[in-house]
Amino acid sequence: MRERLPSPFVADRPALDHALPEVRHVPGTGSTPELALIEEIKALVPTRTDATAWRENVPYLYGMTLFEAGFYWEAHEVWEPVWMNCAPNSPERFLLQALIQYANAALKRDMGRARAKRRLIEDCSKHLGRVPRTLGPGAFMGVDIVRWGALLNGQVATDDAL
Repeated sequence: MRERLPSPFVADRPALDHALPEVRHVPGTGSTPELALIEEIKALVPTRTDATAWRENVPYLYGMTLFEAGFYWEAHEVWEPVWMNCAPNSPERFLLQALIQYANAALKRDMGRARAKRRLIEDCSKHLGRVPRTLGPGAFMGVDIVRWGALLNGQVATDDAL
């Protein structure tokens, strides 16, 4: 596995008691995802993803933990229903779209698909750009929006994406 991506998340967030999968899934490598674990977490998705309650959103937080541990396919899978329960055109929805694309870009990097990786980083940057910077000085739902945006823009500009 390549080195892990820079984390866009702030350190100050609740810890979870949920175990990580034993093996990360990378399509095309013969790995098998631990679907029972993923489904168990997905069952905890709240009916509405709300920025004011992100610290209580277990699947959202678990996705952060998965991502930081290099479980990119799993993070994508856990975040998808969280994204689906965001209000249309909301800052939460744009943020989740960016996070899902970031995890997918990391996965494509690990699969050796450079063009797909670059396209996904560009998409991620566009989605993140739709999250208003006026939501606070840096952090929104546990993500340092300003720092992460600068990192993504630098990756796109220099083609050092991931």
